[in-house]
Amino acid sequence: MDLDGTLLGGLPDRYGISPAALASVRACVDRGIHIAIVTGREWSFIAGLLTDHEIRPNDEGFPHAVVSDERDIRYWSPADPDSYREDFDWNHRLGAEERRTFSAADRLVESLWASALQVVDPQCRRPAHETQVKRGYVEIKFSSKESASACASLIDEALRASGLPLRAIRNNKGVTLRHPDANKGNALCRVAQVLGIPSQAVLAIGDSQNDVSMLDGRHGFRSATVANADGDALAAVRRAGGSVSKQGFGDGVAEHLRAILTPYEERQRA
Repeated sequence: MDLDGTLLGGLPDRYGISPAALASVRACVDRGIHIAIVTGREWSFIAGLLTDHEIRPNDEGFPHAVVSDERDIRYWSPADPDSYREDFDWNHRLGAEERRTFSAADRLVESLWASALQVVDPQCRRPAHETQVKRGYVEIKFSSKESASACASLIDEALRASGLPLRAIRNNKGVTLRHPDANKGNALCRVAQVLGIPSQAVLAIGDSQNDVSMLDGRHGFRSATVANADGDALAAVRRAGGSVSKQGFGDGVAEHLRAILTPYEERQRA
């Protein structure tokens, strides 16, 4: 499942995971269901989130896998001193592909900055350059989903004209320039293969355009989204015959997980 807008958000007092979602996740783990976090967030943010919500992987054994930056995979491993081991070959290959094109992508965005992007959204901004270099890809933040979508189209046109092997991907109000292989669907497919889980036994839950690659059925996953999802995610889930929750954010995730748990509970009652 995705984090921002899916598992995270919707609480009146803080930006976090709802109690209903966390209880449902733990109930799934108790029944042997694997949990993976698949997000555009950095690993340091995810590690802090687990601590803030008193999720103890060493004691509870989950998340069983974490995809950060929509690309870098880690698996929970009780034998590892740091609890999570990197999928080194996967991470190194994709990271190298993206870093190889970083300078050219950075120049392309700079050339669009005054001529197009700020015309559409004068409040758009870029994260610190050193942060982008560290993560290996170019990112722009916008003031609304609408301006982010409009600018993603402009950037995609410029990328096609330049011949750079990248795509503009929108995540809520942000746009990143990513290698076609660096997406959540491919990463989740890799996780399922490594953990020995058939694709048809995977349920992917997300809410934004950058989740579409794991929601649209291309990998054979079942898909679901939450009531607050944007149009791209809703359309992908509906085309794939997936489920849309009645509630938003983590409470919507809890709806989907309770539906998974129902057969287990019925068998126990029988």
